Amino acid sequence: MQRRQAIIAVYVLLALGAAFLSYLAHLYPYFPGDVELARWVQGLDFPGLGLAMEVVSRLGGGPVAALVVLGCLAGLFLAGYVAQGLLLLAGAASGYLLNLALKFLVDRPRPQISVDSSFPSGHAMHSIIFYGLLFYLASAIRSRGLRLPTQTVLALVILAQGPSRVYLGVHWPSDVAGGYLIGGLLLWAAVVAYRRWGQQVRPWLGHRGRP
Repeated sequence: MQRRQAIIAVYVLLALGAAFLSYLAHLYPYFPGDVELARWVQGLDFPGLGLAMEVVSRLGGGPVAALVVLGCLAGLFLAGYVAQGLLLLAGAASGYLLNLALKFLVDRPRPQISVDSSFPSGHAMHSIIFYGLLFYLASAIRSRGLRLPTQTVLALVILAQGPSRVYLGVHWPSDVAGGYLIGGLLLWAAVVAYRRWGQQVRPWLGHRGRP
């Protein structure tokens, strides 16, 4: 019981921190250190780095990300993993809607001229929620030789998504940090809810496999 209360307390504190960060982002167009860190990231020069950042960024939003989502959902549903597919769908949809709402409320300008709000980074949020859920579901893969490479690639996409948005000049580092924090909280809630109530709905959905 004490462990559960401690976990809830940590979650609430992180949620309050995310709310406070969002409020500050509403007040200030960028935070101390944002400009310096963004310039350092954008100053990195390695062969193929620009192309890699473009590819990673496309996986986090836009048509390519939408196709990845649809492909994963179709694969899960067709294979009979309905509960897992619904988890992925709920996570992606809720993250998208929450990001839209927060961008409307915070209304922070981007580093470059754009009609879209900057905080929190939608790509960072989507990546940690969607690819984070895929990482969680991939833990059910029995073959270690397949499970570890799959989870490694997913982790790299999540970790590289934030820097790619800063590198391309479309977000401040604090936008990315906010996206990771808020998306991480939603990912946490989704996994907890799935583990808590998933067992009850799986028999009705033709459940297969774990988790």
